[in-house]
Amino acid sequence: MAKRKKKKSATSATYKSFFVVIIALFIIWGAVYLNGNFKIVKKDGTEELTTLNFTSVSMEKLAEVPTTTVIPSSSEWVEENTEEIITTTLAPSTTLEETTSALEGGEFEGYSNKAISWSFQRNTNHSPVVGYNEGVDLAKFDAHYIGDSSTKRVYLTFDEGYENGFTASILDTLAKNDVKAAFFVTKAYVDSAPELVKRMKDEGHIVANHSATHPNMTTKTDEEIYEELESTRVAMEKASGYKMDMYFRPPAGGFSEHTLQITKELGYTTMFWSMAYQDWLVDAQPGKEAAYKHVMDNVHPGALILLHAVSQSNAEALGDVILDLKAEGYSFGTIDEIK
Repeated sequence: MAKRKKKKSATSATYKSFFVVIIALFIIWGAVYLNGNFKIVKKDGTEELTTLNFTSVSMEKLAEVPTTTVIPSSSEWVEENTEEIITTTLAPSTTLEETTSALEGGEFEGYSNKAISWSFQRNTNHSPVVGYNEGVDLAKFDAHYIGDSSTKRVYLTFDEGYENGFTASILDTLAKNDVKAAFFVTKAYVDSAPELVKRMKDEGHIVANHSATHPNMTTKTDEEIYEELESTRVAMEKASGYKMDMYFRPPAGGFSEHTLQITKELGYTTMFWSMAYQDWLVDAQPGKEAAYKHVMDNVHPGALILLHAVSQSNAEALGDVILDLKAEGYSFGTIDEIK
């Protein structure tokens, strides 16, 4: 009996070792060919959201990317840590190596980096606004500032640089009125308010990228632009368990042909706006009535409305804005309708 038991145990161990090796080989294959983000469960029970890439070039460069964990390309590490590995791919993304390769291949060459600040011309007759794009063909770069202007449909978007105590109220109002919106979050916001980011997605809203540190993107190198977007995406997905919606709003509307091309190549649709006002100064709030009046006076078919969630005035006016826009025949869409 003892001999049979020992033989069975050895056979079981052999199969287990074989199974571990097969999984390890699959992970290495996935790292090389998918370049995705994986959740790894180690022997000690800890978990990591990790960008897998086993090339020496990408190792060096990915090590510079905030919040990205790099796995040493050694069989010893795999054997030591691969008791259990969950190979659920979380939003495979462009790696820095691929971005650098694209630059070297000239995909971004020939695009001007002349700094432009997004703006538009308002009017008083509720007609679609004219954007000041300084001759840049936004459609060429998958960039938009307005929706379908042939219908009375509008799109609510909120910029989230930091939490000022009003986002929960905004979410309550949206839920009460059955309206979906888009929230453009910075990495700092995600890090400070992960529960609110998760709630946004739980309740069916779009959560999109607003960069890590809110810079003027035209002042950044190509690699820094990658880091601004990628570190925010990784942080959002780790905090919420959801994939980031692949839309990007340039901080303060700063852009160039060059930055638009880079963000496009990274898989993002750029979203500007056709309505906005100075609502982000928390110590100089205009009040509920002024916030309400701004929206109602400037709304137009296809309006892509930018509101800052740090604004108490916006939070207080939002319910009335939604009710009265609906009363005027407007409906609320989401930015994924805009093509």
